[in-house]
Amino acid sequence: MKSQYHINSPQGPKWYRCKRMEFIGETASWELSRTSEYGLLEAYQRAPHRQLIQASDDNLLKSFVKAWGPLRMTLGAWNGSDPIAVYRRERDGLRASVLLLAAIQNGQGLREAAIDLLKVDSEPFGIHVRELLGIPQELKPSLDEAALNRVGKTTDAEILKVCEFLVGSFPVPAPSFEIQGKGKATTLRPTLGIYSILGALHWMVWQDIFIEKPFRICADLNCGRFINFTSKHDRKFCSEECAHRVAARDSAKRKREEKKNGTQKTR
Repeated sequence: MKSQYHINSPQGPKWYRCKRMEFIGETASWELSRTSEYGLLEAYQRAPHRQLIQASDDNLLKSFVKAWGPLRMTLGAWNGSDPIAVYRRERDGLRASVLLLAAIQNGQGLREAAIDLLKVDSEPFGIHVRELLGIPQELKPSLDEAALNRVGKTTDAEILKVCEFLVGSFPVPAPSFEIQGKGKATTLRPTLGIYSILGALHWMVWQDIFIEKPFRICADLNCGRFINFTSKHDRKFCSEECAHRVAARDSAKRKREEKKNGTQKTR
């Protein structure tokens, strides 16, 4: 089975959904469906990248994999198994990256978001982050607790440099070319070089930013869920329940302050 999936290659191969998907212990066992396939643009309309970052537990993660296929770079067989920890790590990494993008778009929480991303896996970034912040080098490229504490104490200028490096390292598939046809009928076509479902998910995040479809977090700080956009209206909460909960909290806080200041109105 080929593993190349080009966005604008109409004759190119497709992804396959799972016919069977089981989480047994710490192992994900799967079998692809030979009759349920989908293309990249079709999938993008249903926002699987946003589904994955909201798959907060193993049941939701299993449902995602059944719907969209194993979180692998390549597929060489119709069935197989993977450590569930690999799927959790891919989800956590994508979520942390998106939270950083959202923090930059909203202009707040940059340090917290950068630290959260580095906590997921700092090894790809550790050496350069140490250089940017003047942290003494160690043999290990990852960042220890002391180094992460230094990130938390950055100046505004320093954290912007760190964030610029982190988002610049986001693994978006690189544009390329492919030749279609044979002999005199050959045609040169541009491609995005998307070779796996993981590459597709990263491209979808990039595409959302490109078309200015923001990633926003529910304004209820105790919720933490992403807001699903179903209209052009600017929403602050992911649900009416969160909106009512925040309104009730704000009202109770306001009454306490009025009572404390002796300004509460009497009936």
